[in-house]
Amino acid sequence: MLINFFILLTFVISATIGFIVVPRIVTISKKKGLFDYVNERKVHTSPIPRLGGVSFLPALTFSVAFVMGLRYFFGVGIPPQICYSVLLEMLFLLCGFLILYFTGLADDLVNVSFKYKLVAQFLASSMVILSGVYVNSLHGFIGVYQIHPIIGYLLTIILVSFVINAINLIDGIDGLATGLSSIALFALGLWFWEMELYIYSMLSVGMLGVIVPFFIYNVFGNRHKIFMGDTGSLLIGFLIAFLSAKLCMIVSDGSTTSFRNAPTFVFSILFIPLFDAARVFVERIRKGKSPFHPDKTHIHHKFLALGFSHKQAMVTILFIAGLVILLNYYLSKVLNINMMLLVDIALGVLMMVTLHRIKQHQEEEIEGSNALEPVINISEKCNKPSNL
Repeated sequence: MLINFFILLTFVISATIGFIVVPRIVTISKKKGLFDYVNERKVHTSPIPRLGGVSFLPALTFSVAFVMGLRYFFGVGIPPQICYSVLLEMLFLLCGFLILYFTGLADDLVNVSFKYKLVAQFLASSMVILSGVYVNSLHGFIGVYQIHPIIGYLLTIILVSFVINAINLIDGIDGLATGLSSIALFALGLWFWEMELYIYSMLSVGMLGVIVPFFIYNVFGNRHKIFMGDTGSLLIGFLIAFLSAKLCMIVSDGSTTSFRNAPTFVFSILFIPLFDAARVFVERIRKGKSPFHPDKTHIHHKFLALGFSHKQAMVTILFIAGLVILLNYYLSKVLNINMMLLVDIALGVLMMVTLHRIKQHQEEEIEGSNALEPVINISEKCNKPSNL
């Protein structure tokens, strides 16, 4: 099928651009001294270039625009009945991308207050709403289906801002944020492909394509090791939020298939970053701090505190994320959305309690070992032969 070739081509072009551009960004960053320096909150031990996200938007835009041009050239364009709405969505989506792109770039270069970032996120959320994409149904959550557009607009602003910040906050160790985002983008791309909404599938794999080479350089790079910075995390979070809102809008109209429990699917593919962000926000507010106050209480910090290496923690968390998606897929066949969300939240709480208990057990063992040391020393002295 020709459309499958175009989707694959989008991924290949985007990935190729990433493999070419990312090493050049590293070289320029080193020459100009554009590093993410070590401080008390960072887990890396040496300055690392942090402008990897600069490559994301150009690669995504070129690959999607070029392949869409080829689609029309070969007569595989967007169906006329949705052509206008898709054009409107793409124009405002690009506007939102540019707002966050320049905000993230400014933050990576000179640092930007979180207040200005929130303003940028609000403006980007407004672009999503202006495009006609918003959360118009809760799909039965607490018994609610269709909702008033005003409420939908507010929920969309919350969704976009929360997903963006969740991806940004989980970006604490190599490969974690991009790994979790890759899982989410692959799942979204697969579902849109199945529903024959191929332009959204192209957007998913276009971003996935440029993330793959970045992931390789970020996790396995030596000379060309690089971080994506806020530029990358803001763009990834924004696209995932846009696609998630679009997914929640899908209903049976004869051309697409209604998606069962769409909000739960969105939560499941982003289970780790969304649950972790919500937990951290609540914990900080409970302590009287700003929810954006930086600390070391995220899930990856928990694994590192247990003695996991960065790669071990990353692989373990990605494995858990994959299991949650599979579990939700099968639960959706037998449970409604309310029960599924309760199960997901219970799993998240159980995971955090388990990590806390393991850490407590380790600390008790260390304290017990330290308490035995004086007794052992006294015993050795008593057993030591006298010189008299």
